[in-house]
This record gives sequence, structure tokens and C-alpha cells, in this order.
Amino acid sequence: MNRLRCLLLLSAALAGCSAAPTRYYTLVAPPPAHQSAAHAAFAIDVQSVAVPAQVDQPSLVVRQGQGQLALAEKHQWIAPLPNEIRDALSAALSTQLGAADLHGDAAPKGEPVWRIGVDVQRFESELNRHSVIDAVWSLRKLGDARPSLVCSSQIEESVGTGWPALIAGHQRALQQLATTIATRVSALQSGVAAQCP
Repeated sequence: MNRLRCLLLLSAALAGCSAAPTRYYTLVAPPPAHQSAAHAAFAIDVQSVAVPAQVDQPSLVVRQGQGQLALAEKHQWIAPLPNEIRDALSAALSTQLGAADLHGDAAPKGEPVWRIGVDVQRFESELNRHSVIDAVWSLRKLGDARPSLVCSSQIEESVGTGWPALIAGHQRALQQLATTIATRVSALQSGVAAQCP
């Protein structure tokens, strides 16, 4: 009886060890190998990001065929998805513009601040196929009553096989969105009329 109990306990322990661990992912891309030391004469304030309720989950939400979504419970974001997107855009914009992201902190006296609002309307993940981000974004200079620019961007990135490739696709899409926004911030700061892409 004791031998049988030991065998059952050993089997249960081995089964627990073989269970797949939970993997955690971030949308913040690794920093570039060589960063510019330039410092902009303005700051940015990347606002909190809105995402669709369907994907605002700890686990990655993946599309499976027409009209079907699945929660990948063993594949999770390291932070809430809206925070991940905001942090990824903040890092990319700060690097590209050489500008600090105040994110609600007081601006240095006399320094212009560009508020960047992003509303993600579609965040689609399809394993081994693509990552898609559709977003409406706005630029407003602190102190102005109305936005200087309101635009939308639709970005689709083909991805390779596996979860890391899917995450890398979303990182590339957010880098592309950041580049689009950074170009318009630079133009507006220089007094050039910026247009939507």
C-alpha cells in the first residue's frame, strides 16, 4: 500500500513538473545599439492608451478563423496591455525625438510639451500569420485648446512561426506607429504644417 502511494505521489509530482510554464511578454522593444545623444528643446507627454475590451486581458488574445478568439493562458503580458502599448510608444518616441516623456509630470518652465493621445481600435494577433494595429492618435501642444492634428494609422506586420515572432511583429508595428507620430511632432515643433499619413 505504501509502495502504491509512493508511486502515485511520484507520478503526480512528475506530471506537475512537465506542465508548461507561463511565458510573459513585453511590447517594449530592446533599445537600439547606438542611441543619439541629442536632446530636444521640447518634451512629450504620452497619455494613457485605450484598447478594445476584447483584448484587454492578462493573457494574449489570438484570432482563430472567422469570428473566433482564444485566450492563450500560458502566454501573458508582463503588464496590462494598455500600459505595455503606452510604454512601448513612450520608449520609441523618446528615442526618436530625443525628448523626455513627462507622463503627467510638470514641464520645465518655458519648455513646449506635446501631448500624444492614442486610441487603439484594433489589436489583432494571429499566430504564425500577422499582427495588426489600427489606432487613432492626436497631437496637442500643452496650452492649446484644440489638437493640432488627429490622424489614424493602420499597420499590419507579417510574422514568422511561434509566439516570440508574433510579439516581435507587434513591436515592429508600434515602432512604425511611433515613427509616424514622431515625424509629425517634429514638423509641428518646427512650425511646418503637418498632414496625416
